Parts: sequence; C-alpha cells; structure tokens
Amino acid sequence: MRRYTAEPVTEVRAEHAEGPAWDARRDELLWVDQFAGLVHRGRAGSYIDTPTQRVDVFGLDDAGEPVTRRTAFTVDPAHGAPDGMSIDDEDCLWVALWGSGTLRRYAPSGETLAIVDVPGAPQVSSCAFAGTTLYVTTSQEDYPPALRLRHQGAGQIFAVGLPVGGPPAVPYRG
Repeated sequence: MRRYTAEPVTEVRAEHAEGPAWDARRDELLWVDQFAGLVHRGRAGSYIDTPTQRVDVFGLDDAGEPVTRRTAFTVDPAHGAPDGMSIDDEDCLWVALWGSGTLRRYAPSGETLAIVDVPGAPQVSSCAFAGTTLYVTTSQEDYPPALRLRHQGAGQIFAVGLPVGGPPAVPYRG
C-alpha cells in the first residue's frame, strides 16, 4: 500500500467544501452532493452512506433514476467516516474520510490501495482530479476558535501528485 501526504495550495478556508467534475472523455457529469454523498457517472452511480459506513452502487434507468442498489464495500469506522469521493482512471474510488485527516484509495472490492494524509485537517470532505493531481477539500465546520488554532489546515484546499489520474474537469454546459 502506498502512502502520500497532501500539501495546502491556498490560505482560503471554507466551512465545508465539495465539488463537481465533467468527464470530457466519456461525456459524463460527475457530481458530489455534500448532503447525500451521491456521485453520478453515466448509467451507474456510487453512493456514500455515511451513517452506515457503506459505499453502495446504483444502477440507473434511462431517466437517470436509481433502480438497483448493492453494497460495494464498507469502510472501517476506525478509518473515519466516508464523505466525498472521486473516481480515478483505473475505476478506483478516492474517499475522503471525515474525522481522520486522510483519504483512501479503494479498489472496487473495497481493498485499501493507498492513503493520503492531510496534515492539520481532520475533517476531510471531498476530492477531485486535475490530471494526476488530486485536490482535497477540508472543513472547519462547527470549529470554535480553539479548534481552528489547533487544526491549522482545516478549511484549506490541499493537493497531492499521484501516479494515477482521474477524469479531467471542464465546465458543465447545462
């Protein structure tokens, strides 16, 4: 298993950051709903069910509505609570683990293939690729001043270079 460390790329801090991406190669919109943890990709979507620690996969009908659901894998609670995610070019999921200060790369089977440490930011909320750079959002949501001082990276955006890339992000055209 590989281990990486993300570095902050901005001083700007957000309460809770998430974001969409467009896969130009496949002509598909990928998006993360920060409240539902839902990622859509073409005719199937992955869903993070934070309270149950599960990553589920939905089959979608022609209207884009979920029609089938199965559990792909369960995240060990000791690793944090699964939050936002992004898919890479090898169909592995990079999952932000709230409360842990890390992301993990999961094979479709649920095996952990890599870990990214996000220093000073326990509330890792989501991630998105730009080539082989993975950008990581974090949160300082519900942090009183003392915790904001203790966790200096909270709310910042981080980046880490990886040997695998993900779908390129381009503007959504409606």
